[in-house]
Amino acid sequence: MKTMIYILLLFLDGCTSFAGYRPNIDMEGVDRSQYVRDMRSCEQSSSSEGFSVTNPIAKCMVAKGYRLSHSYH
Repeated sequence: MKTMIYILLLFLDGCTSFAGYRPNIDMEGVDRSQYVRDMRSCEQSSSSEGFSVTNPIAKCMVAKGYRLSHSYH
């Protein structure tokens, strides 16, 4: 039983660790200097958010008006 709990905790820790994560943003028409400021702001606010199942950085960037890009080129 202890092993199952340990595995579950490791899984949850891996799911909520967004350190160094940058969401894939559609950069068309985006001012790069504003993007850098906004990204920094979202990273700082997400570090104090605590437990989160969703990605707080992506959520913050979308709230600031950015569009997530689902292309991988």
